[in-house]
Amino acid sequence: MKQWFVLQRQPLREDDWLLDIFSLSAGRLRVISQAMVGRDEPDLLCLCQGDWQQGQDFPRVKASEVIARPSLQGLPLYCAVYITELLARLMPQHESHPTVFTLYLDTLNALADTPLVDPWLRHFEFQLLQQLGYGFSWQKDTLGNNIEPSSHYVFSGGEGFVLAAKGYSGAVILAIGNGDYQFPTALNVAKLILRQALEAQLTRPLISRELFI
Repeated sequence: MKQWFVLQRQPLREDDWLLDIFSLSAGRLRVISQAMVGRDEPDLLCLCQGDWQQGQDFPRVKASEVIARPSLQGLPLYCAVYITELLARLMPQHESHPTVFTLYLDTLNALADTPLVDPWLRHFEFQLLQQLGYGFSWQKDTLGNNIEPSSHYVFSGGEGFVLAAKGYSGAVILAIGNGDYQFPTALNVAKLILRQALEAQLTRPLISRELFI
């Protein structure tokens, strides 16, 4: 049995839906499906299990069921919508990424269990960039030199840190790399840097960011 998450959905015809899904075995792909019994539309943010077969245009889901449904509301729900849009916008089609699949599942569960969402969002953003080949180092600058705690750096999206007279302190950069978000300003700096890194790979602004305004 295959496992997947629905990233996006749109009505197609009669009871059919065109789904953009992220599958453990096949990566991101489009399939045609009907809503499950008792549901008006396919579920988002739920781990589904089932199978599909090749159709005329897209694979058609033969049978499916929800096997895990994280309890999300308020800010954690908005965060879950945000990371889902990141996958829909950045994941290539028809490439298996089991590590990213597990990362997404673990992050959804964490968002459902803790009100401290920011460390989990930063972890997800950085690991997603790393897994898709867009990563950078918190320990080295773009020339391969060690980040020095007493120096300052600017961040170049898509590349990494560049030594500068003014900018982010090396101490906070190293703290973020070590996961030390108790360090002063670490969470805010990580948010700014990772947003810049993501924007370097996105062709248009994320719709889900409007939820946080």
